[in-house]
Amino acid sequence: MDRIYSAEQIQVPPMLPGIMKAWTKEVIRCGPEDIVKFSKEYFSALDGGKIEDFLKKEHAKVKEEGNKSSS
Repeated sequence: MDRIYSAEQIQVPPMLPGIMKAWTKEVIRCGPEDIVKFSKEYFSALDGGKIEDFLKKEHAKVKEEGNKSSS
């Protein structure tokens, strides 16, 4: 692989911006204590076609934690 010396040499895969935007939103929305663990689980679910189930579980955790703190 050649060394990268300028921005013009960087080839961004077309799907990368959308993937990173969706992941970033979920990290902000869910606020995980361990971002690396969350990310591993997020991308495993995405790769396995189970992202909807993963996000439902994570959003339920956030909602539950919000209910605990408002009690």
